Amino acid sequence: TSSSILIVALSFTALKLFLNRRQVHRYNEELEKIREQLENRVEERTANLNEANKLLQSTNAALAEEIKEHLNTTNQLRSSEGYITDILRSMPLMLIGLDDRNRITQWNRQAENISGLDAKDALGNNLWESYSEIPLTAKQIDLARTEQKAISVKHSQREQYHFNITIYPLQKQLETGVVILVDDVTEQVNTNHLLIQRDKMSSIGEMAAVMAHDINLPLSASVKDIQGV
Repeated sequence: TSSSILIVALSFTALKLFLNRRQVHRYNEELEKIREQLENRVEERTANLNEANKLLQSTNAALAEEIKEHLNTTNQLRSSEGYITDILRSMPLMLIGLDDRNRITQWNRQAENISGLDAKDALGNNLWESYSEIPLTAKQIDLARTEQKAISVKHSQREQYHFNITIYPLQKQLETGVVILVDDVTEQVNTNHLLIQRDKMSSIGEMAAVMAHDINLPLSASVKDIQGV
């Protein structure tokens, strides 16, 4: 009886071990499948990350190149802006820029010299409040804006100062409505007057010479006749 019980117990134990072994084997197979799936996912994720890194590197390189071009363009624009600003400030004409409310947006060096007003004190202020002596009216500027064409004005002050003024309306500009150019032609006008006076004096001299010649001929004849008597 004890032997039978022992055999049954051993048989049960062996069967249980066999079943456990099969279960462990099945678990191992499932774990292997899970491990393979995880490895495949890791490889897939790694490949995706590598592709994303390559794309990111390519994007960074393109962005760096674009930034470089942008910096070059910005530097060129700054250089061009500085060049244009220097030209405007160095113009021998008085240059004034106005927005749609007649506030000063440009005031070059010649404007400073003629008006005695620095650009920093003029910019952003109303033209006539800053420089009331300017020989222009708001109606003339409004007329240039309305007709959208350049208007020329000649101004003389007591025959001492002579100015040629041109008002240019600028289209599709938000900051500047018109540009005013004031050319001091006093020296040119005075020179022209001197030339005219010289021409007049020359003409008078020629007329006097002709008259003297015309008078001298009969006078000489009369003198000869008197001497002959």
